[in-house]
Amino acid sequence: MSLFASVVRQSARAARSVRTLRAAPVSARALTTSVLRAASDPIPGDSKSTELGVTGKIPDVHEQATGIERKELNELLKGNDDPFGLAGAKEGEWGTWENPRMVPSHFDNRLVGCLCTDPDSETIAYFDVKLGEPNTCPCGQVFALEKVEAEVTH
Repeated sequence: MSLFASVVRQSARAARSVRTLRAAPVSARALTTSVLRAASDPIPGDSKSTELGVTGKIPDVHEQATGIERKELNELLKGNDDPFGLAGAKEGEWGTWENPRMVPSHFDNRLVGCLCTDPDSETIAYFDVKLGEPNTCPCGQVFALEKVEAEVTH
């Protein structure tokens, strides 16, 4: 007898020994009580009874944002299109040892990606730039970190 036939035979035996279960009847009382409660006073602790929270609608992104996301959204509402001061990091003059390409950062290091000489290239050279240490890309461009002293909360 093969292993497969043995497994099938054991599965069939187990299936025959399983009893079928009957569903319990649904109680009409629970449904009626729920309907009566919904029509009467609010449930204790519900936000509708304590006037806390937003009721009757789904909160939008501004109502539920916290931390740095909320700060960013508030700056965007004020009309600041660059809340983190990173617009200048995208393009600029070729960085040399005398005049390195400045990369703004809130921290002491930052990951930088350079397209090197071909702006249409899909190959990006990534490297870490640290505060006080100018770094050279494989294409020869020099990058240096510029510390941005704005308040950052996470």
